[in-house]
Amino acid sequence: MRAMDRGITFEEAETVALQFLAFILSDPERRKAFLDKTGLDEITLRERLKDTDHLAGMLDYLSADEALLGDFCLQTNISPASAMQAWKKLAKPDSDLQRNLC
Repeated sequence: MRAMDRGITFEEAETVALQFLAFILSDPERRKAFLDKTGLDEITLRERLKDTDHLAGMLDYLSADEALLGDFCLQTNISPASAMQAWKKLAKPDSDLQRNLC
């Protein structure tokens, strides 16, 4: 996925967020830390998989922890720059997309 360094689409950003969720949930220690810090539970995570704000929040959590970001990027072969582009894309979706959703 290093090709995403060229820029990232909204769909690619959603994919990065979902990959991060899979990454965080695959490790019991990381899962516990994430759920404890966010106050979420796994049911809520599943229910909000298509919620852009929720996905952006997950990547916000990722961006706040450099070691976690590094581990995620190494495991998924996504560059840190692409992960941050995904976060920015989800935090501020294109205005055209917002108009289409309304």
